[in-house]
Amino acid sequence: MRSSKTNFQSCFALCLLSLAGSAAARASTITLYVTGADTGVITLTESGNDTPITAISGTFDGAGIGALIPTGGLGNNDNTFYTPSPYLDDVGVSFSLMSADTHGFTDVNLSYTGSSGYESVQGDSTARESGVAFYEFDSLSTSQTPEPAAVGLTLLGLACIFTRWRGMNRKVDRV
Repeated sequence: MRSSKTNFQSCFALCLLSLAGSAAARASTITLYVTGADTGVITLTESGNDTPITAISGTFDGAGIGALIPTGGLGNNDNTFYTPSPYLDDVGVSFSLMSADTHGFTDVNLSYTGSSGYESVQGDSTARESGVAFYEFDSLSTSQTPEPAAVGLTLLGLACIFTRWRGMNRKVDRV
């Protein structure tokens, strides 16, 4: 039979592994906050570091976001979210709006231009020759929602430690 000290050590090791796993887990839902000449709260869904965005929702310049524009559309977009910052590359993410935004456009590309910072390219279709306007905006900040599995692993590890700790204290009281 294993000693309570060995059981506690095993449980503690399991907890450390679960915490390490939760820290390394990537969020799959990211919220972008756009401020400056353009404003918006955009929620992206992606499957890991440097992978394509699979879904988008939110608002941009007063209009609801409709859908992602397929890669190679407005701004030759690749619809990829990168970590760490600056999060977007020079071709960025493109999406359509459900109605015209405050500038009068229905299609948007957000990208990072390097020394100039972040930029939006806006138009009424994905074709470059259809009245495209460029706007630089001040900042793009993010928040991430942790994966449910990471939270579960952490809670499992903590429950294991608590159970073993409680069991060890009961044995001490009986002596």
